[in-house]
Amino acid sequence: MSRGVILMYHRIEEPSSDPWQLCVAPERFAAQMAILRQSFVPISLGDLADAVRAGSVPPKSVAVTFDDGYRDNLTVAAPILGATMIPATVFVVSGAVDGPGFWWDELEQLLLDRGGRRPPLALRLHDSQVTWAPTLPPRKVYDEIWSLLCELPPVTREGCLAELRSQPGDTATRPPVMTAREVARLAALPGMRVGAHSVTHSRFTALDVPAIGEEIARSRDTLVTLTGTALDAFSYPFGDRGRFPEHTRDLLAGAGFRMACTTQPGAVHGHSDLLALPRHHAQDWDADTFRDRLETWLAA
Repeated sequence: MSRGVILMYHRIEEPSSDPWQLCVAPERFAAQMAILRQSFVPISLGDLADAVRAGSVPPKSVAVTFDDGYRDNLTVAAPILGATMIPATVFVVSGAVDGPGFWWDELEQLLLDRGGRRPPLALRLHDSQVTWAPTLPPRKVYDEIWSLLCELPPVTREGCLAELRSQPGDTATRPPVMTAREVARLAALPGMRVGAHSVTHSRFTALDVPAIGEEIARSRDTLVTLTGTALDAFSYPFGDRGRFPEHTRDLLAGAGFRMACTTQPGAVHGHSDLLALPRHHAQDWDADTFRDRLETWLAA
C-alpha cells in the first residue's frame, strides 16, 4: 500500500529561543523544499484527501501545512513555496488575526531568554499562590507554567502573563501574526490555501461541547469572510490524540469540514481517517536529514 506524509511547520524564523523546536531557519526551509520538489511528490492537502477518499494515495506524496498563522508564513515561506511550485495549507487561529501574537511566545521570552525572569517566581491561580524556588532550572519552570497556562481560559491566562511581566526582567515581545489583509493576500497566492485552527487555540478537552462548536464555527466564518473562499480543512489546537474529544469529528463534519489534521505522527494511506489525519513535525534539519526523515516516514 502506497503512503503519503503531511508535514507540519509553524514558523520560518531563527529565534533566540525555541523550546519546542517549532522554528525552521529560512535557508534550511528553502533547502527542504528543494529536496521535496526534486525527490518526492508535492501534493496539496485537498488533493491528498481526495486520494484517501478514492482509496489510493500517490507514492511518495507529501503535503505541506503550517499551524497558527505567523506573518513569516506569508513573507518568508510563501515566496519559497512559490519558487518551488509547492502547494501548502496554512491553518490560522482566527482570534489571533490583527492581534498582538501568541501567549506561548511571550512566555518563552519571559522565562527562557537571557534577560528573562528567574526564580523565585509566583503566580496566583484559583485563589492560591503557586511558587517556583530559585534552585529550579529555567526550562523546568517554563514547562510547568506552560502546562498550567494551557488549561486556563484566555482571560485568566492573560492575567497570569501580566503577573509575570510585573516581575523583574526584560520586556518581552511576541512574534507577529498575520493581519486580516495579510491572510487575504496569502489565500490569493497560487497554491496557497487557508484552513481553520480554532478561535482561541484552547485545548478542546478543557471545553464543553457548545464551546467547541463555537470555536469551530466562528473560526470558519471569520476566515471565510477574510479570504472570500470556502474552508474545508481544520487543524486541532494541541492536536495529539487525547487532546480532542471524539464528538469533535461530528461537530467538524456538521460545520462543513471534510478533513482535519492532528499532531499525531504517522503516514497517510487509502484508509486514513480524514478527520484525524496524522502529521509529522518538520524541524530545523539540513537537506540530507530532511530527505532521510521523509524516506523513513514513507516506508514505515
